[in-house]
Amino acid sequence: MGRKLKRKNEETEGRDTYSARLGMKFASVLFAGVYLTIYWMFSYMLFSLAETLTLFYISLIPLGIIITSTIIYLSWDNKLSPKLVEGSAILFYLSTHLLLAFTRV
Repeated sequence: MGRKLKRKNEETEGRDTYSARLGMKFASVLFAGVYLTIYWMFSYMLFSLAETLTLFYISLIPLGIIITSTIIYLSWDNKLSPKLVEGSAILFYLSTHLLLAFTRV
């Protein structure tokens, strides 16, 4: 979902993005809401696999990065902000899956 958030001057007619259809504010709120829901499901799986707070505390870092990148996307109008959202979504995906894998080690 992160790759479908663009700046207004990066939008093209042939490419359909969430930010073009919903506007930057609503698209970024939707982005954050989706990732908060994913984080809630991740937390449930994490605590059902391993009752450890250490991995949960570590998992707050990628969540904070997602929230920070969303705020930056809304606040800054430069070429870096959509790339930051994209990168944070990838980091979130990888880190949550790795943390779930670490419950089995």
